[in-house]
Amino acid sequence: MKDRIFTNNLRNLKRNFPRFLSLLVMSMLGVFVFVGLRATAPDMVQTLDQYLDNHRVYDIKIVSDLGFSQEDLDAVSEILNVAEVEGVQTLDALAVCGQDEKVITVSTIPEQINRIDLMEGRLPRTDREIVVEKALLTQNNLEIGDILTLENDTLLQKDFEIVGVVESPLYYNSVSISQSRGNTNVGNGKVSYYTYADDSAFTSERFTACYVTVTGAAELLTSKQEYLDNVEAVTEKIRNMEKTPFFGIEPTWYLYDRTDYLTYTEYIDDAGSIDNLSKIFPLVFFLVAVLVSLISMNRMVEDDRLEIGTLKSLGFSNVAIMRKYLSFSFWATTLGAIIGAFLGCIIIPNIIFSIYQILFSISDFTVLVPWTSIFLGFGITILCVCGTSVITAGKELREKPSELIRPRAPKKGRRVFLEKIPFVWKRLKFSNKITVRNIFRYKKRVLTTVFGIVGCTALILIGFGIKDSVAEIAASQYGEIFQYDGIAYLTDGEKAKEVLNHADIEDFVLAQRLDVTNQGRNANLVVFDNAEDASKMAKLTDRTTGEELHLEKGKVIISDKLADLNDLKPGDEIELTDAEHQVYRFEIQAVFENYLEHYIIAEKESFFEYEKMNPNIAYFFTGDLSKEEEEDLKEELLTSENIILVHMMDTLVESANNMLNSLNKVVWILIVLAAILAFVVLYNLANINICERKREIATLKVLGFYDKEVDQYITKETVLLTFLGILIGLVVGKYLTHVVVGTVEIERARFMNWIHVPSYVYAALFSAFFTIIVNFVTHFKLKKIDMIESLKSVE
Repeated sequence: MKDRIFTNNLRNLKRNFPRFLSLLVMSMLGVFVFVGLRATAPDMVQTLDQYLDNHRVYDIKIVSDLGFSQEDLDAVSEILNVAEVEGVQTLDALAVCGQDEKVITVSTIPEQINRIDLMEGRLPRTDREIVVEKALLTQNNLEIGDILTLENDTLLQKDFEIVGVVESPLYYNSVSISQSRGNTNVGNGKVSYYTYADDSAFTSERFTACYVTVTGAAELLTSKQEYLDNVEAVTEKIRNMEKTPFFGIEPTWYLYDRTDYLTYTEYIDDAGSIDNLSKIFPLVFFLVAVLVSLISMNRMVEDDRLEIGTLKSLGFSNVAIMRKYLSFSFWATTLGAIIGAFLGCIIIPNIIFSIYQILFSISDFTVLVPWTSIFLGFGITILCVCGTSVITAGKELREKPSELIRPRAPKKGRRVFLEKIPFVWKRLKFSNKITVRNIFRYKKRVLTTVFGIVGCTALILIGFGIKDSVAEIAASQYGEIFQYDGIAYLTDGEKAKEVLNHADIEDFVLAQRLDVTNQGRNANLVVFDNAEDASKMAKLTDRTTGEELHLEKGKVIISDKLADLNDLKPGDEIELTDAEHQVYRFEIQAVFENYLEHYIIAEKESFFEYEKMNPNIAYFFTGDLSKEEEEDLKEELLTSENIILVHMMDTLVESANNMLNSLNKVVWILIVLAAILAFVVLYNLANINICERKREIATLKVLGFYDKEVDQYITKETVLLTFLGILIGLVVGKYLTHVVVGTVEIERARFMNWIHVPSYVYAALFSAFFTIIVNFVTHFKLKKIDMIESLKSVE
């Protein structure tokens, strides 16, 4: 008996191989997307963590206005849980590269911390040699052995021979995109390349920066709270050294950790976006894939009624018969899940990371095995598909063999509600009346077809919706909300006024900007002299009413994302802490619309009770200047010793777009995957539809219907259901897009959360296009249906 049932199962597999393959593909797609997206963010963070650990990148960076002596470094090294301390000298020098003047950072070669990789040539051995990054050579037609001339009085020499090419772990932002290695008060204010020289090339004996690693930090995953807490504990101990009698002249030390490096935070935020995306999008994808798999399995059991009845009549137990369908669905879903998990945890993370490598020059991507996601994906797929097989087969097995041997009688036709409206019903063609009756007759099939199309259309729209929500953020932030054309960072606001009264500057506003935290989140507190200055800098509009806001004395206006994250509203008190642990408390006047970063806008009188206002930033307005005129203006402003940094609006827009565009490209992957799912789902549903109606279609052929007429008979229903599914799918997709966008948002940005009209059109066209393809394919299946089927009596 066992051998016979096993043989029968093998024959069943061969006979139903297309259905087996269908289940396998649907399971594979579901697990592929689920596992792949959930694996990407951990892989990205692990890759960065290994990259930083392998190069022993700093946990804490210290900069001093007086520099550091060896005694200073020794004092830091004695602090509990400080593992290593290393001082470096760094300076920015001018160099003529071709027709342009570039700013180049020159540093001493690190020995322990921030280790560089030698890619070509050798390291410097004398004070006349230098190693450079690859981009400096390729972008300026230079080679190893050429001479690089640098202008800076702190360097012993001006002419350096290039002896090698290196990569530094301090600069893993891709220079091909950012075209910058940081900001400076030299030249045009933008560092173009980094280089390293021997210690003997520097005239100063004091270190300009001190790098620290923390005991046990390398064993912890970077960006995780445990790592951050470990580093913060040591940072606090170092900070308390302003407060000991060790120093004669008290220096000002500025302490930074990895989170203060913009490239690092952008990378972590990008990984966070993918992680948030993996929480919702795959679930919707999974739901559609599993649903269609369930329908397919249910159809198989119903098709085998005669066989089930025969096996029961021959004495086979219900368990033995059940095992046939259970094993069929189990092996199909298991093989599909295995293939999907294997491909998902390799292909999707690698594709997404390859997109982010445009922004971040980190190689050697680390692929982890996301066992939790794999087991969860397996569990969901097998439980749903195999569970349905058991339920459906169990329902059939409860019937008597005599009932099972007889095919299920076709459903009786019923009058539909349109027949009660003669004005409409009489004007319908005969074929259209049949279509309407069939739709109401086979409600289950109609609902599943519509639901499948709804799910696919919604998934495609979600992809386009995320793209739309990201596309215009930078333009809105730096074009509509922020009104200025450039920012100048100042050492002395009053003295800087003279150089800011420039012919190309129409107006400027001074403010004091402080880096503060609220409930552990970093924000910018910007204090203006008066409410009018604040309104010049930014168009502050109420998030809910859209009304323009004007600062009131004694109150502050905060950005909307900060308000949402920290559950703040007008009338509440907000508590802010700066780097020196000074605490500020203000009443919130209103919440304003904002897309990038967190801001608290205040005026002088609100801030006066804490300390005297000391302007350290200027927002200036230039009108229409060419790119060349903007560069000239930057260089002129930076000649003042009272201005340390200048950013033009174009630079800010470019930086924001670079951060967001990679997510945009990831969305295209999701759109393609959703489109593939749409095709598979529609093809599956079309096949099920044909299998269910073979006798009906064969009867039409016997009655003299031509192939074209039979096609129209079936296609007309499909088109109508597709149209209905697309309409509902666009509505459902709009709702789901708002949910997904709210989840995908990174902490430092608010997405637009809107969908442009063309995106609705594209989503609808995708679904319609695949419907046309499926109809074309099913045409050949309809031609193969044998007319003899109609002669087989149900009795």
